[in-house]
Amino acid sequence: AAVVVFGVRVWFCAQADAAGARGMSHHADLRYDEALTEYRRAEELDPSNWHWPYYRALIHLDRGEAVEGAGALRHVASMQPGLGIVWWRLGEAEFKQARYDEADAAFSRAEADATVAVHARQGRDRVGYARGDTASQQTYTPPRDPMVDALARISRSSMFLLKLAASPA
Repeated sequence: AAVVVFGVRVWFCAQADAAGARGMSHHADLRYDEALTEYRRAEELDPSNWHWPYYRALIHLDRGEAVEGAGALRHVASMQPGLGIVWWRLGEAEFKQARYDEADAAFSRAEADATVAVHARQGRDRVGYARGDTASQQTYTPPRDPMVDALARISRSSMFLLKLAASPA
């Protein structure tokens, strides 16, 4: 039986969290079928928690099931319209289905979130290119990642030192 505290069904929420945690454990171990079962159980017990359909969407996308993934992401976006990562992932799923209008709309929504704006802009450029709009390709500048740049410099320096050490004196 559920315990009602301040109008909240505590038992069901606790059970949903437990099922979701089991799903996350299975998900981390790439046991997707078991994870989906637990995520669905968590979603049934607590339909107001957007995490469970989001994680379910990630599994579908990992499996290449863009239709199912996009459906779950649309549901999450209706629950949490301000989450840019959801819109970006939805744009990716729509793009993979050649649903370019839907992808462009999702990427546009994602651009409002600074954490994914660069990737969303790239997604919109990919949509433009897929539609044959080469102007979007000409205006696109790939993002720079300082860590990747630093690793490249270190790698080049290491290679230089290895070559120097290997060359005859």
